[in-house]
Amino acid sequence: MSDPFSSGVEEYPSSPDMTVADLGPTASWETCSTPGCVAARVGHDGACLAHMDDDQLVASLAQLDRGAPLDGRGVTFDGSLLRRVLDGLSAEPGDLSVPRPARFDRATFGEDVRFDGVRFWREVRFDGARFSGPASFRGTSFGSHVRFPSVSFDGPAVFDDASFAGHSWFAAATFSDEASFQSANFLGPAWFGGATFQTDVHFDRATFDQDVTFDHAAFRCHSLFTATVFEREAQFQETRFAHEGRFLDAAFKGKGGAPPVAARQMRWSGAILAPWAKRAGAALIDTALPSVVLLASAALAVVAQALQYHDLLPAFLVLGVVLALGLMVRNLVTQGHTGQSLGKRRVGLCLVQQHDGYPVGPLISLVRQGLHLADTVPLLLGWLWPLWDEKRQTFADKIVSTVVVVQAGWVRPTVFLPVAEAAGSGFS
Repeated sequence: MSDPFSSGVEEYPSSPDMTVADLGPTASWETCSTPGCVAARVGHDGACLAHMDDDQLVASLAQLDRGAPLDGRGVTFDGSLLRRVLDGLSAEPGDLSVPRPARFDRATFGEDVRFDGVRFWREVRFDGARFSGPASFRGTSFGSHVRFPSVSFDGPAVFDDASFAGHSWFAAATFSDEASFQSANFLGPAWFGGATFQTDVHFDRATFDQDVTFDHAAFRCHSLFTATVFEREAQFQETRFAHEGRFLDAAFKGKGGAPPVAARQMRWSGAILAPWAKRAGAALIDTALPSVVLLASAALAVVAQALQYHDLLPAFLVLGVVLALGLMVRNLVTQGHTGQSLGKRRVGLCLVQQHDGYPVGPLISLVRQGLHLADTVPLLLGWLWPLWDEKRQTFADKIVSTVVVVQAGWVRPTVFLPVAEAAGSGFS
């Protein structure tokens, strides 16, 4: 995929820690006449957008030559300044329309800056900009190309319901907080190559009408592409996922089909529920090692008693209990992360959420273990319930909405099949 912005564009520093103060003499524009300000000068008096009063700002925006860009390069924007600029460009009050190209290269945007509902009719650039607070582009319309390369989003970045009519470029952008592109519509090619998503990112129900690439991007938390539509090619080469990306009900309509990272997805309607005998075998294996540790500590305590080392008797008992509990907790935490405890791994089973087939997480795994008390109290009835239950669940499983499934040839913490075959109905 070629870069439509590659020609005639200045090269800027791309460090995610870059601030306006880092610009210094590297700024490729004439700077503001205000001492110490490195923003681009606008108008005849040499001031930047931030150092004009209301009358000067209105006059400067009105005097822009037809087709001349709005120049906010290097400017530090707060909500008030952005609103004044948008009002000065709009044909009618509250129109929130930018009819000319806009440049916000290496600008800094404060806590209360919002672009919600703004319509950019021409190309707009945010090269190397920094959003120190929430970046809100909810419902924003980009009528031409838009650039966000090497942009730092320090707070949540929201592009829900945004529309991108031209090329959209988020290469090497850093999202330090949650990012959301839910129901966004990308009509032109989109680039997220080299982008870093530090926390959750949502592309649920987004539509990509042209090619999109996430090559070399890093998803360091959860990434959701639920019901996302890829009309053309979707590239995920050397993309890094800290957690398995979720592509339930996603549609890949390009010639290449679903890329390898998304070509496997849970098909719950065909998953095999675990037989009771295998579940019992897994439980026995899980209890074996802690039991051995307890027995060994008890044996050492008996030996200490026989040798009249009475001071060691409590130490051996406490040590045995602590080690046994530590082994149990570690096993349950592993089960939460991967879906498999030691016993389940041995017999080829997996504990997962019944609605999507993903591992339950350490907390639910530990809570479920405690809830086995509900299986034990009524004459062990809960432990036998999977023998006739439709979902083969114990009472604890029902409380936390988990199921145990067969994982033949286990490789990863979920069962995967091609997205095209995914039913997504689950056992709910």
